[in-house]
Amino acid sequence: MKIFKRLFVSVKSHIDQVTEGYENYEALAGAAILEMEDCKKRTHRHLFRLSREVARQRQGLEKLEQDAGKWRERAIRIRERDEAKALACVRRLTATEERIALARQALANTERQREQAQRDLEKIESKIVSLRNRKLILAAKQSHGQMQSAILSICEDDQALEALFDRWEETVAVEGGFDPEAPAPEPDLEEIFHQEEEKASLRARLDELTKKQASARDG
Repeated sequence: MKIFKRLFVSVKSHIDQVTEGYENYEALAGAAILEMEDCKKRTHRHLFRLSREVARQRQGLEKLEQDAGKWRERAIRIRERDEAKALACVRRLTATEERIALARQALANTERQREQAQRDLEKIESKIVSLRNRKLILAAKQSHGQMQSAILSICEDDQALEALFDRWEETVAVEGGFDPEAPAPEPDLEEIFHQEEEKASLRARLDELTKKQASARDG
């Protein structure tokens, strides 16, 4: 389709101007969409002109058909009274019918052009929507990728910071007399017995509550 071939050439030219030695995909996509938008405007204006021309041609055809009807009616009406005038009316009718045939042909051609322009406009609009959506999706993916890279860099820095603080903590512990490699102290025997006795007391209380519940249910 000629309009899309011209659009491709125009978009390529615009893209070549934007590139200039580097690839900024979002800028390239934006340039293509702008070019499509401009093509849409031109196609819309062309469609508007064709619609006006169709209306004008239809009006002219309607007038010719009315004239043909008049000459036909006149030829029939005066045939008995004045054959010469009737023949002249038929001559006018024939000429008008020839003009009607040409007008119908021109109208059909203009209507085909208008229909093609309408299809072109719809395709361009659909393409613009598609390109915009793809641009948004790809830009979001690219932004996400850049964010992931930034997070990874932060995580790597964070690991270095954690290692720094771990070394600092070891230094403080050694200077304060605490040896992280020393064996753990013996557990407090009194505390162990206390915990066991408390657990036994709680278990006895739980048994008592269970028995009371069972007695109430049986009664």
